[in-house]
Amino acid sequence: MISLRNAAFIALCSTLGACGGGGGTTATVIDLLPIDDEAKDIAGQIIDYGNGQDAAAAYVRSSDFTSHSGHEQTGVEAAYRAGLFGDGVVVAIVDDGVSSSNSEFASRMLAGFNANSGAANGDPVVNNDCAGYGGCDTGRHGTLMAGVIGAANDGTGAHGVAPGVRMFSLNVDTGADEGAFSSAELSSERGFAAALGSGARIFNHSYAVTFDAALQPYFESGANGTYDRIREVMAAGGINVFAAGNDGTDQPSMEALWPLWKTDLAGGVIAATGVVRDADTGELRLASYANKCGQAQEWCLAAPTGDFGSGAQFTGLVPVGADGTYSVFEDPDQNGLTDTVGGTSTAAAYISGALALLEEAFPNLTGEELGVILLDTASDLGTAGTDATYGRGVVDIEEAILPQGTASVASGATLSDTLTPLSDTQLSLGSTMAGANPLRGKTMVFFDSYGRAYAMDAQALASANAPYRDGLGRLGDTLDTMASRTREAEQAQRGWSFGISAPSHGATQRGAADAGSLMMLVMQDKDGTIRAVGRDHFDAGFMALSPDVAASVLRYALSPNSSLSVTMGSSRALDGDGDDDLASLDYAYSVGKTLALGLRAGVLRERGGLLGSSGDGALSLSDSSMTRFVEGRFVKRMTQGVALIGEVGIGQTDAASGGSGYLSFNGPLTSVETRLGLALSDVGRKGDQLTISGGIPLHVVDGTATTRLPTGRDAQGNIAYTTSETALGDGIPLEMRLDYAVPLSERLTVGINSALRRDGAADVYGDVAVGMRLSF
Repeated sequence: MISLRNAAFIALCSTLGACGGGGGTTATVIDLLPIDDEAKDIAGQIIDYGNGQDAAAAYVRSSDFTSHSGHEQTGVEAAYRAGLFGDGVVVAIVDDGVSSSNSEFASRMLAGFNANSGAANGDPVVNNDCAGYGGCDTGRHGTLMAGVIGAANDGTGAHGVAPGVRMFSLNVDTGADEGAFSSAELSSERGFAAALGSGARIFNHSYAVTFDAALQPYFESGANGTYDRIREVMAAGGINVFAAGNDGTDQPSMEALWPLWKTDLAGGVIAATGVVRDADTGELRLASYANKCGQAQEWCLAAPTGDFGSGAQFTGLVPVGADGTYSVFEDPDQNGLTDTVGGTSTAAAYISGALALLEEAFPNLTGEELGVILLDTASDLGTAGTDATYGRGVVDIEEAILPQGTASVASGATLSDTLTPLSDTQLSLGSTMAGANPLRGKTMVFFDSYGRAYAMDAQALASANAPYRDGLGRLGDTLDTMASRTREAEQAQRGWSFGISAPSHGATQRGAADAGSLMMLVMQDKDGTIRAVGRDHFDAGFMALSPDVAASVLRYALSPNSSLSVTMGSSRALDGDGDDDLASLDYAYSVGKTLALGLRAGVLRERGGLLGSSGDGALSLSDSSMTRFVEGRFVKRMTQGVALIGEVGIGQTDAASGGSGYLSFNGPLTSVETRLGLALSDVGRKGDQLTISGGIPLHVVDGTATTRLPTGRDAQGNIAYTTSETALGDGIPLEMRLDYAVPLSERLTVGINSALRRDGAADVYGDVAVGMRLSF
């Protein structure tokens, strides 16, 4: 029905609801603020929808939840579990007023505006009532919509989609007892300015003019200023939700088609139709009265509502009458509730509540951006894809709050500067920093394809390599030692020797350490039988930081009791990400047949890495690092077949500039290692070797790491970073190792290696490797 009042166009309010009230207080009157003076809640806020975790932990589903059948259809509880309830968000309810004294809205109703009287009115029983106009039923429909949007989760009656939201009532009732709104009130410049000034960015319009092509010129001309108000909402970063109407037609209301009449409103309008769960099939379907999305399908969503006789009902709030009682027709129980809520008015209110949850989660996004997310994440219904019945589908709050598209991390000033896929960003920690993860205890954000920031534990991007040489690699060394005794004995008699080691785990250590010939001098029996301690016991330390080096070794026997070795090596990873350069000078000296000493000085340059650690993407490390180190070791023969072994090392590492900027190291890092153990032979079988050792594995003991991690984005799109320092020397790791090899025959040798380590963070690591070598 369309009527005229004072030659002004009047829009029929489509209503399928009831009226109600309660007790309580209202907020104080606010001053009218100009639209451009809106600097409100969002600038500088960190985007983290997990900041309500205390509230999330306290969330318990109450009986209020089941009073709205639609809550089960939209996954809204996922938002509540994430701590989202609409807290702090303001929704403008453009309707016939709201019963602000209802306890369901306690302390959350802002002073509204009465577009009919042209004044702010903060303390009526029915907020923004009809200011004395006789016979009006103001507040009936608006209270119902306010309940759908934001009734409290208090265990009484019902709760809205966003039970923590604040509401601004913009009363556009004509004051006549006809349930109609006029263009004069709908285009109230002062009313919209007051709503925007209160912080409202979501405007709910649960009214509709039935589609009529003859009215198109009126809307194209701006509907007597209503178009200007919608533009002002958009300019302030807001969005408008319009009901599709309840005529059961193929086209939605004229208001739902605003972007069709005025294309510059695209993005600022969402049209809402209603769906219910069919009592017979259990499937969602269009409500019997609901208009289809029609030509508004690209910006149209379906949302839950009620359908009389279908079993899909909403419990709504009824405003109290002037005499303090409720309408017997609408509320026969006199409890302030009605079970007859429905209409696309309700669907629009439901979408407005969903937008409020998104605004709380992502306050830096505009209403248009929030609307796009809600449209893109809707659950498809009907014909696959966007269709003229359900538009983009049914609102899916659970999906809307989840990251969408490619997850990325930022390292520039804005999202347009530098983005790296989250999957390509990782830090691989070597054993020297396994107990000193610079990302431990730090949070950061990543961004989805909409630019929304999600908090995450930065430590999730770091993985620790085995905090010792892997068992299989050390097992190979143990077996190699048994097989190479004779070759080493022969080599020790030569004045000069030269060799090249292929890039394989431990090759450089075996070629350069010269420990075999050193210990061979110590462990010979009286008859000349060699009892060499396995060299793998000395393959830890700085040399192990570059296990895949192809090295050239030049060795010179200075005397029968001493030797000098020079090692030069380099490696290049197959993926071309970096290479290492290694150089060392080794000196070995034996004192008689009971003591041998060794000294090594070396340098290691790691490109794209540092002390065995490496990074990718936004956590890539510096262009190169240089480590200078000195190591000493000894073997002291105690008795026949028993020797005391030990080693100690210290090094300093400088990190050059470069990398991603997320992680940097300050000044030289100091690393140390110590180990003491017993080397035994002929323990259980002639020719076997057992070594038990323990100590402090190579570990950073002094130095700091600086992290500069993204922690949010402000309203202007600038990335916020948090810088902090981590002391890398906290906590000293301890390691115990057992290595055993036994020849079972001339051709078969069996070995076992095990290690156990406890680092400074109380993490415990261990491995065991068993294997055999068969010679042909």
